[in-house]
Amino acid sequence: MSTLTVALLQMTSAGFSQAANLAKGEGFCRRAIAQGEDIALFPEMWNIGHQFFDPAQPETQAIWLQQAIDRESAFIRHSCALARELKMALELTYLE
Repeated sequence: MSTLTVALLQMTSAGFSQAANLAKGEGFCRRAIAQGEDIALFPEMWNIGHQFFDPAQPETQAIWLQQAIDRESAFIRHSCALARELKMALELTYLE
């Protein structure tokens, strides 16, 4: 029987910058694979810094909507390439 290990990436985002969040997440994944983890689980909607949003404020609603991405986005493509490179499963959610 083989063992499957999961890295629960308990980290805060780098704010609204998806590029900064991508770099930070990649670093966490590289550390997790070095420790022998098989799967990395990211916090919910982590790539857009959702903890910085106040849904009651119209100005943050506009920023929230501008952060929407799709499966073909650079963020997702990079994450898929990283998973292939590391031979590690990545679980992340994103605002579409």
